[in-house]
Amino acid sequence: MTGLCLAAAGLAVTLPLQAFTLGWTHS
Repeated sequence: MTGLCLAAAGLAVTLPLQAFTLGWTHS
């Protein structure tokens, strides 16, 4: 259960960060 929680937290942090980085790099 902890691994699932950790994966969800990691996803919640990584996805917006990746989207922000992608948008920042392309502008």
